[in-house]
Amino acid sequence: MYKDIEQLKVEKRTFNNYINTTNAVRREKGLPDPFSNMSFAGVDIQATMVLPPTVASDGKSDGDFIELGELQTISYSMHRENTPVRTLG
Repeated sequence: MYKDIEQLKVEKRTFNNYINTTNAVRREKGLPDPFSNMSFAGVDIQATMVLPPTVASDGKSDGDFIELGELQTISYSMHRENTPVRTLG
């Protein structure tokens, strides 16, 4: 039921090595600590909508980017009607 003390020490060293490596990568890339007390307001968000490529009449298929500008809230929803399976086989 209980693990060996030496095995626990190895697991602790492995975990600490992972944490140190992760923190070093975050510092190198300028990424914030995910557990810091950070919050974002609506003015911090640059909302952009990416539209998939569609084939135009001239044969080109380019996607489109639309900047939504000042955005407070966005909601996205999909609905699929489900019906029960009445028969099998």
